[in-house]
Amino acid sequence: MGGLAIVNTLFGFNKPAGRLPYTIYPNSYCNEMDISNQNMRLSPGRTYKFYTGTPVYEYGYGLSYTTFKYSNSSPLEDSIFIGEDFRFVFNVTNTGKTNSDLVILGFSYPNGEDAPLRQLIGYDRIHLNVGETKTVYFFQEASQMGYVNKNGKKFINSGLMKVTIGDLEYHITVKPKNGQYSLIL
Repeated sequence: MGGLAIVNTLFGFNKPAGRLPYTIYPNSYCNEMDISNQNMRLSPGRTYKFYTGTPVYEYGYGLSYTTFKYSNSSPLEDSIFIGEDFRFVFNVTNTGKTNSDLVILGFSYPNGEDAPLRQLIGYDRIHLNVGETKTVYFFQEASQMGYVNKNGKKFINSGLMKVTIGDLEYHITVKPKNGQYSLIL
């Protein structure tokens, strides 16, 4: 069975799609990190959330047998109140020459003193035939947009927050609610 799957993939009958579930670091990374210190934020950082160097392959990297185009299908509110849920609606079109799956990743770039550089907030897997467009819905609870600080408390802060989903980039203002500028989740 395994040999048949490999042959089908090599000859283009099967078009797998996937993303790396980890970061591949350069060789120099091992010399920069003290293996006995497990502090995630210690320079140059651990995991895709805190690594400040240039990875060989970053978390979420993937290849495809075709090409895709992302576009907004409806205007997104440019601001929300702290603690409210987020909603992203967008279209994805297969602009290539073959039917294929696509794994869509969404990342937030939280603001705050101990905030990670970015963090995964959602994902979806869809199949698109050549020329087909699908509308994709990302609904994110406010707690998914928060981050855990170095003291182990989960926060979401008011202020500007960047979100990327595939090739799309959003800038959302998180407004204080009832005088709260930060919310412990």
